[in-house]
Amino acid sequence: MEPVMAWDILESAREAYRENFDPLFIRGDAIEDVVDGELGSPVTESERELLDQLGPIDLVVGGPPCQGNSDLNNHSRRKDAKNLLYLRMTRFIEIVRPRIAIIENVLTVKRAEAGVVQRTEKFLKSIGYGTDHGALRAMDLGVPQDRRRHFTIATLGKRFSFDLLKGTRVDESRPVMWGINDLRGLEGTTTFDTSARHQKQNKERIAWLFGDDWTDEEIKSSFNAGSSEKPEAYNLPDDRRPPCHQNGHNYPAVYGRMYPNLPAPTITTGFGSTGQGRFVHPFERRSLTPHEAARVQSFPDFFQLSHEKSRVALQTMIGNAVPPFLAEHIALQLLSTYHPDGS
Repeated sequence: MEPVMAWDILESAREAYRENFDPLFIRGDAIEDVVDGELGSPVTESERELLDQLGPIDLVVGGPPCQGNSDLNNHSRRKDAKNLLYLRMTRFIEIVRPRIAIIENVLTVKRAEAGVVQRTEKFLKSIGYGTDHGALRAMDLGVPQDRRRHFTIATLGKRFSFDLLKGTRVDESRPVMWGINDLRGLEGTTTFDTSARHQKQNKERIAWLFGDDWTDEEIKSSFNAGSSEKPEAYNLPDDRRPPCHQNGHNYPAVYGRMYPNLPAPTITTGFGSTGQGRFVHPFERRSLTPHEAARVQSFPDFFQLSHEKSRVALQTMIGNAVPPFLAEHIALQLLSTYHPDGS
């Protein structure tokens, strides 16, 4: 593979990509200021300059901002202008004309108010691409995480059916400890290998998950029927949550502890906060470290994630990433079926 260009507004992501792949070009400016033509219109001056820089491209992969299309804490972002950046990706494909294009997003993007998936599929078909879209589950492909994502795939001059990408690569889903068990007790001194600090109330909530200050009734209810094992809790009861959760909520996993024998929940950019998901370590009284979260995403240890960067930068890169095992599955299936040499 010859990486030609990486384009991201986040400096930390650009640095990580440069360190691992060393592309010919890296850009951090706003794509809408460069890829500025309407779908189906003649190439603009700025787009022509971009094409002259790039030359021929076989494969284009992109993940437009997805927060506005997500159901998570989403009340007002459905109309966010960034949601239309999905169509900037479509325009990029139109002018660059790669043999294969992959667009990744959250599952709910197919219900986006602007109809970006449907508009993209219809337009790319009109200019000679075979297109289809669908969802893949990372845990089916060996990732120790229940992460589901939507993909729109386009292949130039050839039919494409999303059925090509369905299937599994593991007989049984892998639990979270498959990815992080060897890191137990190895917290280091760098941001990459330490967990986030928690406020006093959240420390107390974490401690409760491990049995501290339980009442007799809580101890009894935590035992499985007929079990003599040590009681364990994975969900925080409402009376130990903030006041806004005590009269009902839709987030049972928030403040929760990961089940050691199950895949992790979706790793988000908030994995350092117990109040943003089930991110408490199964056996240790803390949230996941960036190193552990990267493992749960299936990043190998040799992949450099700019370890010297801030916790926010690491959480953003790791939480927003497509798991490598998932990306590998898609790439291998597409490249073996639609080889760049035209076969």
